[in-house]
Amino acid sequence: MSGFTTDPLRFMAWWAKLLFFVTAIALLQLCYLLLDAVGASSAVSLLFGVAFTSLAFVVAVRTFRGRAEPITPPRPWWRATARPTAGFVLGALEMWLAGYEVWLLVAEPAVGLIAWVAHILSLLQTLLIAGYFINSSVRLRALPPERKPAPSGLVPPRRSLGARQLR
Repeated sequence: MSGFTTDPLRFMAWWAKLLFFVTAIALLQLCYLLLDAVGASSAVSLLFGVAFTSLAFVVAVRTFRGRAEPITPPRPWWRATARPTAGFVLGALEMWLAGYEVWLLVAEPAVGLIAWVAHILSLLQTLLIAGYFINSSVRLRALPPERKPAPSGLVPPRRSLGARQLR
């Protein structure tokens, strides 16, 4: 199985998902450098970052697939991850990031209304993403057993072909 498909676009292997995030982060940093080069304010850069990360998040949630997930049909709108545990972990990381953003707002208050609004929008984005991950995991846990995805980290046992079976 390859790491991704293009019709429809799906990222299935861990390395393809990591490559997506590394590429998105590198592209975002390049855009920040370009914004800085043209003299854009930090508020404009932050607002651009919110828009860019929102787009990257939507693309990732809609195109990433777990091992047990079907490739062709789209996920339900509420589903963010293949398994509940992944959503809880990612939601907790986003909550930690939101706490860090609150600490930054207190430790380094924004100067000017636009900068303040940009920081608040960034915080709201982080909280919405955390809530989305957690809601997805709660809903995945509530699925009836026949609709729950198979554990993606487990490899099904294989029968070995012993000497008796080869004859």
